[in-house]
Amino acid sequence: MYIGVAIKLVLNMHDLNNERAEEIRRIPLIYRDEKGEWRVFEEAVAVSGVMVKHWHFAYMVTLGTKEEGVKFCAYCNRLEAIRVLSGTTVDELGLIKECAGEDVHGFLRATPPLRRESLARFSWMVPLLNEEVVKTFGLPTPFRVLQHSRNVREIPENAREEVRQAQMPYPRSYANGIYGFTSTLDLDHVGYSFTNAKYIDDDQILVRRKIAVQAYVPMLTGAVGASLARALPVSDVLEVLVATSDKPIPAPVHPIYPDYINENVNLYEGIGKVMGTDVTIYAWSKERKVEEKTDERFKLVRVGRPADAFACVIKKLNEPSKATKPMKGK
Repeated sequence: MYIGVAIKLVLNMHDLNNERAEEIRRIPLIYRDEKGEWRVFEEAVAVSGVMVKHWHFAYMVTLGTKEEGVKFCAYCNRLEAIRVLSGTTVDELGLIKECAGEDVHGFLRATPPLRRESLARFSWMVPLLNEEVVKTFGLPTPFRVLQHSRNVREIPENAREEVRQAQMPYPRSYANGIYGFTSTLDLDHVGYSFTNAKYIDDDQILVRRKIAVQAYVPMLTGAVGASLARALPVSDVLEVLVATSDKPIPAPVHPIYPDYINENVNLYEGIGKVMGTDVTIYAWSKERKVEEKTDERFKLVRVGRPADAFACVIKKLNEPSKATKPMKGK
């Protein structure tokens, strides 16, 4: 099974991708205004795909440690997604057998050279191109730099200078906006070694697929970046879309575009016919009424709660035809 994910949410007072003390990650965005003319936002606050992907990986590891028999390497257990150490001669099958993190999120080893593409892919989390916000604030993501201080109970009179500086204020940037991100996940090749053309044991494949899907759920409210201990985003989930197919599908149209749900219906309905496969979209929205639809090779299903879309995917995984290795003879 292959899935495509699109999530739209409100984030207030976030510092998810800070660069330095006073800086937060900002990028240019191209959009078409209400007159149909192309324009550029030069300073849109965004969260990189590297950051979003890392937190899917982190939630997957956290969930996997609760499951019996799911293995992670020492680095993944510390939530450190780094290169496989050079000098190890274990092949790809041996590496993914011992680590679900490297299986789903890929790895790179310099010597002897070996790489595995990530089965999970993520866009940047970028703000919606909202003309009303721009007219009011001049930016799609208003942000402010605030001063904080480190509170020390008491500084002795004879304290060293560095101790005295502990009370000095320091700046942090915080942003607000309506954001979205997309992702794709190749569940067919979880537990599959491309270089060995073999799968790991069956009992590990299904549970790894499940935790890879479940790892999206903690991301629904925007806990996907830096400063979560003191700036957990003041968030609200607006829309969730999850597409499933037995053949590879492209990433969904991004939620930054106004009519992205209908655009995704058109995209995936056409893909089902061209690819000769059944495509199902599970969608939830608090902003619009999602009209269910059934066609020859396409189905749009409205779900009742944000996480239900992922519950539907897991239910599909438990079906006998989906719970086994899909590539027979490998």
